[in-house]
Amino acid sequence: MSAASVMTAGDLYGFAALFLIALAAALMLLRSKLLKMTKNIALIRASHVVISTLAGLFLALHISSLFLPPVSIGVILGYGAVVASVIAWLTGTAFLEKVKDSLFFHGVLSSVLIPLSLMHAATTSTNMPAYFFQLMLAGTAAVVFANASLHIWRAMHSMPRSK
Repeated sequence: MSAASVMTAGDLYGFAALFLIALAAALMLLRSKLLKMTKNIALIRASHVVISTLAGLFLALHISSLFLPPVSIGVILGYGAVVASVIAWLTGTAFLEKVKDSLFFHGVLSSVLIPLSLMHAATTSTNMPAYFFQLMLAGTAAVVFANASLHIWRAMHSMPRSK
């Protein structure tokens, strides 16, 4: 194994944060199915908070071990993802405090956070094969287009019908 193919601890922290962020998002996307199975919304919410907190911890470890000034597009995307994650965290906290429309903003920012994180990872990591980056960027595009399609579908079906 060559030195160029070894991931640093900072890389691993970043991928752990990304995985946990995606897991927290998937948990919320599947919450209605999970609620039918568990019948315990408090457990689902607590799991989301714990997973998101772990993601934040790994994100902090990632940043502290790989801090760079914003010198490239990839690093700038990473800092954009951090800003989106902090705002998503604040809007999630606001939802727990029952602030109006905070859940909507939390969902939107989470939808921005994951693609930004994937683009950051794809454009800054030099320790992985190019085909993996292409898969990550294709996955990012798929997530963005699927999310946009879902919002368009919801908007079209929530409009009042004229008679």
